[in-house]
Amino acid sequence: MRILFIHRSVGQQLIDSVDLRTRATAYEFYDLNANDGILTDAEGQKISAPVALPNSNTTPSDLAAFFASALVKGPESDFLDGFDVLTFKSCYSANNFATDGSLDDAKECYLGSIAQYIEMNDSKQFVLSSPPPRKPPLFTFGSKSRRAREFSEFLNDFAKARARVTYFDLFGLLADSGGGLRRSYRRQLPWDQHPNMAGAAAGGAALCEHLEALAKSP
Repeated sequence: MRILFIHRSVGQQLIDSVDLRTRATAYEFYDLNANDGILTDAEGQKISAPVALPNSNTTPSDLAAFFASALVKGPESDFLDGFDVLTFKSCYSANNFATDGSLDDAKECYLGSIAQYIEMNDSKQFVLSSPPPRKPPLFTFGSKSRRAREFSEFLNDFAKARARVTYFDLFGLLADSGGGLRRSYRRQLPWDQHPNMAGAAAGGAALCEHLEALAKSP
């Protein structure tokens, strides 16, 4: 089984924190870092990826545009055809919903081309990860925290409604009761929203367990 993980910086943290590739006993793990366009294969070899995420990013709209391209024959569809499982997540920037309308727009990204791609590729499995929480109180508070949690809950419901889709709750794993990044998982620099080593290791170990269980399931 070949698994592709599409991510940005926090995703790279999850991989590196637990050396996920070497722990993958039941599958071949590949990852595409949208930030630098590097594809790393199951042996850890890095190459320039044959495809690119729009804007080199993984926001819901960028993911939707990428999968919209993959709906038709071309580089994106050819590339994704080489994998049995696709897992993807937005980075913490995706949890910056200033209005209910912006949250609704993010949901529509999944209900549109992403859902269409899933429906058209019934031989594949998919793992949807929620974006990690943002650091309070400067970057997330009140209604923003509420919307971030609502988006995570939406992704869970989206996965439950589809037979070949599972949900990885990175948000729930790293968030405090208020919907922000837990204090124990925050870096010291006030503007740095990436989880610290403990947060990355918690997320990396959980992702590894999720993928391992998926690969070993009947």
